[in-house]
Amino acid sequence: MIPILKTFAGAAVALLLATAPCLAQSPSEVLKEVDAIRAPGGSFVFKVSVTVSNAASDGSTARNDFEVSVRDEKKSLVAYRSPPSLKGRVLLMIERNMWIYIPGTKRPIRISPQQQLTGAVSNADVARVIFGADYDPLSMDDADKDGVPVHRLRLKAKEENATYSTIDLWVERGSNHPLQADFFTLSGKPLRSIAYRDYREVLGRQRPTRLDITSTLNTAQVTSLVYSDMELKDTPEAHFQPAFLDKID
Repeated sequence: MIPILKTFAGAAVALLLATAPCLAQSPSEVLKEVDAIRAPGGSFVFKVSVTVSNAASDGSTARNDFEVSVRDEKKSLVAYRSPPSLKGRVLLMIERNMWIYIPGTKRPIRISPQQQLTGAVSNADVARVIFGADYDPLSMDDADKDGVPVHRLRLKAKEENATYSTIDLWVERGSNHPLQADFFTLSGKPLRSIAYRDYREVLGRQRPTRLDITSTLNTAQVTSLVYSDMELKDTPEAHFQPAFLDKID
């Protein structure tokens, strides 16, 4: 081939590669990335402070502190650290089953993951940090949210006893950062919304360290979850059973 033609052909190929669109991700791939941002591995630990602010009343706030241990993504221990009146309580979640141990009682009590923990936060909100364990992506479309290009994923509960029936998950295109999640009942009635905020470098990746939750039942109340001290750690398998809860420090 004549040199000038070789040069032209090479430039054309380079231009084609440079301008070719990136392969689109499937809804399952986007959801997997979102979960990898929320959870740094299969087994890890973190602290979370839950603050409930009541703007409509006297502006008072209430705070609860927890330490959470996750193993194999679907097993979680939630130890109450404050206030002092609740210290010693422990939640255990395995798959979609949940127990609570209260000091002074003989044995743990079965409870529902959907049960309110404090403010607009359910038990499962603190114990479970990934969507993929309980929800499947039904569809995904591209949209613009507050000037940000996003994917909107519609998630459907795998089983009837999941915390919510459907979720609209808004994810920033490119980074796959979750920005907002809207939760709905079986009839399609909106229940509440979560905003993912304060992205920071945690364990080598940008992750949201604050979640603000508002409920349609009480729009004046905002419940905030602030995460800290996240680290990869294998909590012993023996800890994740109801009979062990009274031994959790």
